[in-house]
Amino acid sequence: MLDGEKMSIVLDNLLSNAVDFSPEGGEIQLTASHKDKSLHLACIDQGPGVADEDVQRIFDPFVQGRRVAPLPRKGSGVGLSIVRELVRAMGGSVSLLPSQQGAHFCVEIPDEQ
Repeated sequence: MLDGEKMSIVLDNLLSNAVDFSPEGGEIQLTASHKDKSLHLACIDQGPGVADEDVQRIFDPFVQGRRVAPLPRKGSGVGLSIVRELVRAMGGSVSLLPSQQGAHFCVEIPDEQ
């Protein structure tokens, strides 16, 4: 189910958002693990996170959250919708997990080794 090209785009979009929204000198955590016959990826930044009112629609096309990045962005609001569609195409799911600070995105893709 895992497609290298799709995963490259997924990681690029998640990391691009994390970099854009993280403060200068902030840390971004990208982790990968394999458990329960699934690949689990987490991307966690130290930015402002996703506003509560945006959580339900953050994966919709052309949605840009209410929280502002430290520097001006050129995004169109399609990055996370692309992540969702590519992950779904590989039989997986992507979610935004609650976080004390920043955004915490979790990707799970079936992988029967």
